[in-house]
Amino acid sequence: MFVIAGGGLVYYMFNPSFLDFNSNSETLVVIPEELDEDHIENGIHIRTGLVDAEGLMTVVYNCTNYHSAKIVTQNRMNAERWNTTIKWM
Repeated sequence: MFVIAGGGLVYYMFNPSFLDFNSNSETLVVIPEELDEDHIENGIHIRTGLVDAEGLMTVVYNCTNYHSAKIVTQNRMNAERWNTTIKWM
């Protein structure tokens, strides 16, 4: 019994949010209404969070019609993997 309680205590020390059942880890981004939906600030497309680079609007117009841009930003693939994934889609 003491081993289980001790293990739980050690786990709680390294993960204090373990017992925080009401925590909300989502971050809300508020975009002012006066900005158009293709506004870019500091090299980031505000609506999607994608980096302003060659092919940005192609990705925005084609990919975000099917899924959220978050799926793109959370998958950190190299160019070869992206090309394979896009061809697969």
